[in-house]
Amino acid sequence: MLVVSPVVWDQRIAVLSTLAFIHAQVLGETLSPCTMLRAHPQGFASG
Repeated sequence: MLVVSPVVWDQRIAVLSTLAFIHAQVLGETLSPCTMLRAHPQGFASG
């Protein structure tokens, strides 16, 4: 799984790859990697 990769760009690709699920309104597939990266030091989920 890209979301658990130590490479930041892999993690970003993991989140962006959920775009098709967002368009299909399948949000569970999108929220899973986002919640995994919520406490990431790079601030992926900062709002």
